[in-house]
Amino acid sequence: MSIGDKVGFCEMTRRFIDLLIEKARLEILAAIPARFHKLYRESLGEVEVTVSTAVPLSDTMKQNVAQSIATRSGKTPVITYKVNSALIGGVVVQYPDRILDGSLSRKVHDLGKLMSAAV
Repeated sequence: MSIGDKVGFCEMTRRFIDLLIEKARLEILAAIPARFHKLYRESLGEVEVTVSTAVPLSDTMKQNVAQSIATRSGKTPVITYKVNSALIGGVVVQYPDRILDGSLSRKVHDLGKLMSAAV
């Protein structure tokens, strides 16, 4: 009797888990839902992004950010908004494959590095 039989999975799920066990690939099981979710979003023409700002955005600003992301990416953004006071100001947009950091804290950091290099 397989593990899938013991917990009552449907046959397809049971066969899939048995295959992962047989091929010694069971460690990838936990990553599968996130990967499936990402592929599903892509098939719908959506992109998941996280937008971090120093203060909460107004509804108008959220609409502007969403429109800007849609224009840049060519996809419909699914946005999670976060507040991070350490940013001081500006916005950080995290895509699945890149980060656009327009925060004031990054600009201050970059300026500090530039000034240190000039001395």
